[in-house]
Amino acid sequence: VKEVMGIFSRVKYLIGGYLFSADDIEHGILRANRRPPSRPFRQFGPFDRRRRFSLKELDPRIHFALVCGSRSCAPIRFYTPEGIDRELDMAAMNFINSSEVVIIPEERKLLLSSIFKWYQKDFGGLDGVIDFLIRYTVEDHEKAFLKENRHNLRIEYLYYDWNLNR
Repeated sequence: VKEVMGIFSRVKYLIGGYLFSADDIEHGILRANRRPPSRPFRQFGPFDRRRRFSLKELDPRIHFALVCGSRSCAPIRFYTPEGIDRELDMAAMNFINSSEVVIIPEERKLLLSSIFKWYQKDFGGLDGVIDFLIRYTVEDHEKAFLKENRHNLRIEYLYYDWNLNR
């Protein structure tokens, strides 16, 4: 994705008479107008008319539905209005149970995708990240480990591979 720097902010789409970049859609609308990790301000300023399209509440499952095209990103999936809640659950579950989340009980260690570091606030802080992992981890012994050791874990973040997923 680094091969096409700025694509998420420079390329814009005209939707309903408003211009939106991919960053506008991600951070301004889907993340309830939260601040992007790389910038000090919210995506839409206080007088930006596009703020009216921002979701009222942030759903952290969105991080596993959005696709940036990098190798470490979630895979492309289809979403439907009727099934969006179930489909977001599946996206979160598939990501949590992939190589982007590694639980090493014997070392009391978690290796997590950098998404959890960059967007930790979206999950409600570190405790929220652990709760999210417990909710979507499929292995019962891993759920039990996370519940029992949630305050005694060593957390490391995995290298995020920005190379284009071809």
